[in-house]
Amino acid sequence: MRKWLPILLLSALCTFSGCDFFSSSSKQSSTGGQKDEQNAVATSHADEDNDGLCDHCEASIETEIEFYAINDLHGKLDDTYANIGVDEMSAYLRSAQEKNENVVLLSSGDMWQGSAESNFTKGKIITDWMNGMDFASMTMGNHEFDWGEAYIEANDELAQFPFLGINIYDKDTGERVEYCDPSVIIERSGVKIGIIGAIGDCYSSIAEEQVEDIYFKVGDELTELVKAESEKLRKEGADMIVYSLHDAEDSNLHHYDLELSNGYVDLVFEGHSHTTVCEQDARGVWHLQAGGDNSEGISYAKVNVNILTGEVEVPSAKLVYHSSYQSMTDDPIVDELLDKYAEDLEKVTATLGQNDGYRNADSLANIMAKALYTAGAERWGNDGKYAGKIALGGGFINVRSPKYLPAGQVTYGDIYPLFPFDNAVVLCKVSGSRLKSQFIDSNNYFCYYGADGEAIKANLNYNETYYVVVDTYCANYDFRGMGFLEIVEYYDEAHSFFSRDALAEYIKAGGLTSGAPDVGGGEDDTPIEGLSTIAEIVAIGNGLSDNGETAEKYRVRGTIVNVTNTEYGNMTIEDEKGDQLYIYGTWDGNGNRYDAISAQPTVGDTVVLEGIIKKFITSNGVPLIEMVNGVFLTGEEDIPDTSDTKTLTLTNGFGGDKISQYSTGNYGDCQTGGFTFEFYRAYTAGSADYLTALLPFVRSVSDGTEAGALYNTTPIYGISEIEITYRCNGTAVLYTGDDRVSEMTAYTLPQSTSYRTEILTVDTDNFFKLVTVNESLYIQSLTVEYDGVAVSYNTAQKRAGDGNIRLNASVYTGTLVAGSSSVSVPTAVEYDGGSYKITQTKNYTYYTLAYLQANPSAVDLAAMTEPADIAAYYTAFKQFPANFATKNFDGNEWAEVQAVFGEDTRYVSEYSRTNGYAQYVPYTSENTTYYEFDVAMDSSYGANSRGVGRVVIWVGGWDSAEYNDAPVAVYTDDHYGTFQEYLGTGAFGERFDAERRLTNTAWSAPDTVTAV
Repeated sequence: MRKWLPILLLSALCTFSGCDFFSSSSKQSSTGGQKDEQNAVATSHADEDNDGLCDHCEASIETEIEFYAINDLHGKLDDTYANIGVDEMSAYLRSAQEKNENVVLLSSGDMWQGSAESNFTKGKIITDWMNGMDFASMTMGNHEFDWGEAYIEANDELAQFPFLGINIYDKDTGERVEYCDPSVIIERSGVKIGIIGAIGDCYSSIAEEQVEDIYFKVGDELTELVKAESEKLRKEGADMIVYSLHDAEDSNLHHYDLELSNGYVDLVFEGHSHTTVCEQDARGVWHLQAGGDNSEGISYAKVNVNILTGEVEVPSAKLVYHSSYQSMTDDPIVDELLDKYAEDLEKVTATLGQNDGYRNADSLANIMAKALYTAGAERWGNDGKYAGKIALGGGFINVRSPKYLPAGQVTYGDIYPLFPFDNAVVLCKVSGSRLKSQFIDSNNYFCYYGADGEAIKANLNYNETYYVVVDTYCANYDFRGMGFLEIVEYYDEAHSFFSRDALAEYIKAGGLTSGAPDVGGGEDDTPIEGLSTIAEIVAIGNGLSDNGETAEKYRVRGTIVNVTNTEYGNMTIEDEKGDQLYIYGTWDGNGNRYDAISAQPTVGDTVVLEGIIKKFITSNGVPLIEMVNGVFLTGEEDIPDTSDTKTLTLTNGFGGDKISQYSTGNYGDCQTGGFTFEFYRAYTAGSADYLTALLPFVRSVSDGTEAGALYNTTPIYGISEIEITYRCNGTAVLYTGDDRVSEMTAYTLPQSTSYRTEILTVDTDNFFKLVTVNESLYIQSLTVEYDGVAVSYNTAQKRAGDGNIRLNASVYTGTLVAGSSSVSVPTAVEYDGGSYKITQTKNYTYYTLAYLQANPSAVDLAAMTEPADIAAYYTAFKQFPANFATKNFDGNEWAEVQAVFGEDTRYVSEYSRTNGYAQYVPYTSENTTYYEFDVAMDSSYGANSRGVGRVVIWVGGWDSAEYNDAPVAVYTDDHYGTFQEYLGTGAFGERFDAERRLTNTAWSAPDTVTAV
């Protein structure tokens, strides 16, 4: 029993004393669904005098509760150059508490790990902050386990609120772990709020050794646990149920069972994916998540609870962004806590040394590689076993947010957020062949080769044993199925000298100053001094006055995507994140203008430019941030690349905000390196560690959806090799080909739950297409090697309708009589000597809702839920099937249709427009009206949803000589990427392009015949 639980029970007993018998009516859920009688709250609240207070206990009948939820704080306590702290957030929350006594603060996990202040105190400083702010609960996140259970237990003793984890179990005892409770009931103005906390299937985000003694119940097991706990809490008097879930990978419902929204929970706060979510699910329950790392803000929901009727209403749900409170005066709690833990934080605040200039992520990664080598050379270089055989320092080096280090004094706390994970420095042995394949020939690593390393590369023996200085993260990576690297020695016995400690020692020795120590050989750790990102350049420009210029010059790197003036060299460059910058005039280092440069950089070349920044105001008043008179830098980064092989790399952030952050995926295109790429059913979280995720079929192959895809639409001539780093726990395929309209070669990507790198050799193709099938495909990076030699290729897609015969639609003529009028539709046709013979038909009878209300025995016959039936019925009668309620125009309403058809109820929507996907079909200019009939294979379909597949019917037909004036129907998915036309034969044809070039078939009117 937890130390705070008796107080809550005592409070509950006191509250029940005035109202101690069950109400006569069942409670209503927030979605209107009736709770079971057994879940009725033990209360007899009444308000016969209508004064808004319970006649027995004088509690307010209707109470407004305000919820503020934090997720994925990752220890960000204090405002620094690197991160947004809780300084102003605390002031904002404190103000809310002062204005309303019914405020509830809660956390959905990942609160501790990630900042120097929190990591050095192992989460105590954040737990103390939560105590001071009066948090009601905290759900366990995956990163709460990073330091082991002992530190969770220590923070549990410190916390004045419960840790929640209904599904975290001890392997030995089979019982829930002692430091977690399944739920808690709190009270605000007489309203009892049950909070249930759970962690999702987050094993892949936790070091294996930290969870070897526990397990999580997930999937159906978790659903049943939450259901049972909800029922228990309602019996104990809970007026509403909040679900705090540390999980939300591909969408806010990815690991959330929609069944829980059927009266078991009233509000959901989420975490883990660092995405912004604020939306209702198909049952009307709100789901909220406010990004991560405190950069977005807070999830907020206002809830009205009526203890008399049991109704729970959410009149307001939103994300409160940091920008709305960043100007508030800091709450003193942060400084108080920093003072309290000052002794623990001495290392954090100590100055390491000086940084002479701005360092971006690539520069820092190179510096880290050099720091690892330096540390390794000092530790093992004089050992006879390893002398002369230490090839390199480096490995997987991922610089974290904010991905740069400003000039000036550097503290340990400054480098901590850049390298926050406790990855110990180790010496590993490798064979010469593995050294070449994994390190020397791979683009996945940042490596520094000392003098010994350069000699090793020059005289590499595949059978010899060599050594590399890396960290445990790199050592424990299974490179292409070769297994982990073999660790020979740790840097120290306690395994507590981490990669950032190597960097700290390097900085102490003057590594970031002009007098940096030379360890011999290798590449310069700062190939371009003071390089800025395009995003940083734009931010600098936005800070200027109108038409103002900087006095300083800045350096920036990017790939040329267009040259708009070949005389002056006006051009646009783009970086790997998809950010673009306009360059107004370019010169070489000798003072030659662009038109006088002998080897002019052009589209597709990566360049480094130096110039002043200007905020130019165009004639229509729009600001344009540009670099003026940019000079191409020479030397190691000299451009253009004249080698035979060119490299194009797509990495995290490719396309910027052009790649959808819509959690169910979307389609669109991105440009980078002078090439255009299209994506379909793709999703990239705001702070994801991957380029994008391609989402699988919504339900099954037959439901009208295409699987997610990423592909180039402009040719990348002469592709010879594709290297992809990805993870996918299902089927994923890479296709390549000379063109996109013929059969392409398929390469199956092996399943992998962790990131895996595959290098595929391609026979000089021009196009590739990545496709997933049944699970999400997470693409971390993609590198294409190509020669750029232009060749001709086939662009003619196959004509839709070839081999598919579109019969003139079957149309009923005469007066429609419900239950009587019928039409016979062909379902099988044979070609016989120049004519077409119908060999099979299906009859359709016209029904109205009124007829079915009077004749319920015909309901099953009248329910049209198959796409072909919907198309045939409307085409024949030009009336909606009776099971369709009208969504956005006058007609039968959902409730009255559902009363007759139940789960077979569907929606039909009316549109009249010529934009969007509609422009890709030859609709008649006189009548642009079309209807969307939901097919809704998804079991979550309800009154507030849109279903999955669509039958889209153009009322006036298509404007083509091949068609009569009968309606034209197509079947499509929820993104309208492809269409399948209803052929008048009771079936749909093959998929053809609607808007995106996803198929080998382009639309054209198929042959139209009349059967005999």
